Amino acid sequence: MTLAPYFDHGSRRERLRGLLGQQGLEWLVVSRPVHVGYLTGFTGDSTVFIMGLRRDLLVSDGRYTEQLARECPGLETHIRTPSQKLVDIVPQVLGQLGASAVGVEAAGITLAEMERWRELQPGLAWKSTQGLVEGLRRVKDAGELAELRLAVTGYLRPEASFPSLDALIAAIHGDIEAARRELHAPPPAGSPAYAFLVEDGEGGGGGGGGGGAAPA
Repeated sequence: MTLAPYFDHGSRRERLRGLLGQQGLEWLVVSRPVHVGYLTGFTGDSTVFIMGLRRDLLVSDGRYTEQLARECPGLETHIRTPSQKLVDIVPQVLGQLGASAVGVEAAGITLAEMERWRELQPGLAWKSTQGLVEGLRRVKDAGELAELRLAVTGYLRPEASFPSLDALIAAIHGDIEAARRELHAPPPAGSPAYAFLVEDGEGGGGGGGGGGAAPA
């Protein structure tokens, strides 16, 4: 059994992009790792996501070149050299992009980093933002609902002690069969169905048979 891709990071970015104009921003520097992953699918660290009204860019380093290509296909990247510090390269990239009004995550950077950015790009209009990505995350999208459903249906029984190895093995086999039944059962009435779990070789238009896991 394989986990097919189901997190729509592009839709998440478009929802956030719609908020930039409301905030009077051309660009937003997303620096909290959990938010970078939420918007792009990237699961590494030491990476900043720069979102614009018409262009997006991941700023990272050479350790993650292959991982970025695998987890974030189609997203533009800027790979800094080993001698370049992330705190220094971000304002440099913004200058190359021709940025003027830039939002930053207030909870995602330190005061020292903000002062450094202002020092390197004093001509930019820096604006502190709060709750933009957090607000999006409060409303769960289809992929997150599917993940929650998987967690719920994955619960079989409370932890237990067994009198013998044979009893433990029998319980494991019983758990496997119970999980198989749950995974193939239709969703509860009124719940949408998500084709995020597919048997190897089943294929089909919805989930695809051989896809890898797309991170949240």
